[in-house]
Amino acid sequence: EGMIAYNDLLKSQVALSNAIQNRVSAENNVKLAVSEFNILLKNNINEKNSVKDIFLFKPEHFDINSLINEAVVRRPEMKQLNVALRQSRLGIKLAQSSYYPQISTFAEYEQKGRDITASDNRFGNDHNAAFGVNMNWTIFECGKKHADVEEQRHNMFALKEKIESIKDSIKLETKSAYLKLKTAQENIKTTKIGLKQAKENYRITNMQYKQKLTTSTEVLDARVYLTQAEINYYNALYGYYIALAELRRAVGVK
Repeated sequence: EGMIAYNDLLKSQVALSNAIQNRVSAENNVKLAVSEFNILLKNNINEKNSVKDIFLFKPEHFDINSLINEAVVRRPEMKQLNVALRQSRLGIKLAQSSYYPQISTFAEYEQKGRDITASDNRFGNDHNAAFGVNMNWTIFECGKKHADVEEQRHNMFALKEKIESIKDSIKLETKSAYLKLKTAQENIKTTKIGLKQAKENYRITNMQYKQKLTTSTEVLDARVYLTQAEINYYNALYGYYIALAELRRAVGVK
């Protein structure tokens, strides 16, 4: 109706066209993400899933020392190494057992005969029983036995060093995940303030445009700022929950 400049109208139409393209691209990205999710779940790639978004921020508070202690106990690799350490101690005892005599007992009973009941034997006793004790003691391999024991001890020492190294790695990984979570919490606070300011800026600019006090370019710029602020906020929100999941994995909690 001649109330705004024609070039402002063209700018608005171009911005609308770009927004529509971005929306289509975003919808396809969501479909692709759902397909990847189906692959992880071993489902049909085209199976439909309803994805529920996360809008609320529910901060959780942790004690770093408690997290580290829990991680050292819960992590699967630590459980595996502790089992290996117990096996190594038993290996030392087994190697040391060669220092001592090996004693075993045996017993046997037999019945021989020509008939079906094995009771008719003209050439010997039809009933025979025996009981005895065997003792084996190798006394001329002391050097080899000592070497075997020392080998087991060195293996256990190496395993203990490995356990301490893994413990340090777990502690560092847990603290890194904890600090990442704290950073994500602070990012949410910052981006939330920026989102509030961008909304207010867009509201004021839109009112000025309706009163013919500004151009559509200013409105489009305000909308861009608001969109970027929304992206920053949701990236920070999703980043927080991703960091929370990484912390739980570092601690060994499902």
